Amino acid sequence: MRFSEHGRRPCGRTGGRGHTGGCDPQSGDAQIWLISNNAVKAEQTLTAPATTTWRIVGTGDFNGDGNADILWQNTSTGAPIIWTMNATTVTSQTTLANPGSSWSAVATGDFNGDGNPDILFQNVDGTPMIYTMNGTSVSATTLLPDPGSSWHVAAVGDLSGDGDSDIVFQNTDGTPQVWLMNGPTITAAALLADPGSSWKLVGTADFNHDHDADLLFQNTGTGAPMIWTMNGTSVTSQTTLASPGTGFTLIGAGEYNGGTQRELLFQNNSTGAPVIWTMNGTSVTGATTLPSPGQAWHANAG
Repeated sequence: MRFSEHGRRPCGRTGGRGHTGGCDPQSGDAQIWLISNNAVKAEQTLTAPATTTWRIVGTGDFNGDGNADILWQNTSTGAPIIWTMNATTVTSQTTLANPGSSWSAVATGDFNGDGNPDILFQNVDGTPMIYTMNGTSVSATTLLPDPGSSWHVAAVGDLSGDGDSDIVFQNTDGTPQVWLMNGPTITAAALLADPGSSWKLVGTADFNHDHDADLLFQNTGTGAPMIWTMNGTSVTSQTTLASPGTGFTLIGAGEYNGGTQRELLFQNNSTGAPVIWTMNGTSVTGATTLPSPGQAWHANAG
């Protein structure tokens, strides 16, 4: 879960299974909430590496200890840093090779199926790049074809169920595009139907338990969420959910009640309070409002 002041650029994301977190753009600090049964069990504020030019851009279990670690990037220089974590405690800090200030770290995912999270960057010209990781060490760097500057990485997830993370882009006109990956190699690319520019692709999650990640959208006009269940590059169903209201931002999906279902995480734009929608597949079964961390914090789904 990530938090930032309204009108400011969100400063990043933290999380992991059963975790939420956030950051304060004024200080650059991060905050982690450990969630169980839709309740906050522990929370910790972490001090940013140095200045407010550092933002959290992703998480992943880089050292294989079962705890999600935090990936930072310096927005001025482009330098990435990994903080390995033991719940809310920082156990080590590793600075990676700097790709340059024109590259933004946009996601983490296991692109080669080796159990280690890799890092996906995108250049300002649209070109994606993968840092293949071995723990906190970069073992290879691969440039992918440039889809064009109007295509932005929106999410990463295993849409084909083969154990390798795939890349989902969204065009500025709203059209999604899926790249199925085998390591740093594109095995298939497909344009999906355009839902319209008012639908923002928020993330991926396996809502129907078929081992293929599904796509999660929110309508920027009405606030309504929409789930597209996927089989590789094919949309198998579309479900539009009731709108929580235009004052709620859909952050993403995570597991917060200790089960296997993916829940939806929203944040109230006025109060800052996070709201969890408990799901059964693509159906909403309940809603829980968590305490507000304050309007200066924006949430990120874990």
